[in-house]
Amino acid sequence: MNSPGVDGALFHSISKRDALGTTHMLGKAISEIIARAATTAGLPVRLTGHSVRSGLATEARRARHDAKTIAAQRGWRPNCAELYRYMQIVDAWSDNVLAGIGL
Repeated sequence: MNSPGVDGALFHSISKRDALGTTHMLGKAISEIIARAATTAGLPVRLTGHSVRSGLATEARRARHDAKTIAAQRGWRPNCAELYRYMQIVDAWSDNVLAGIGL
């Protein structure tokens, strides 16, 4: 889903001659670009296109957005197990069941 007033792909295809395309870039290409940039930057971890997707969900949850909103805006099914795994990482610290019970 796009934000109001925003149309089209976030990442456009690019031809072999560096011409901007009219279609969206494939996920594999985005993943390769991110991995190459991380390696060039000397990051000690391997980043992929999935890293961006999971990072968005994690940070949206940390900002207190609810699962339904995150799922709707990013194209996940409302009860997507993958999305809930990302949110668990944040919720385990911010909504710890042991907090406030004297332990």
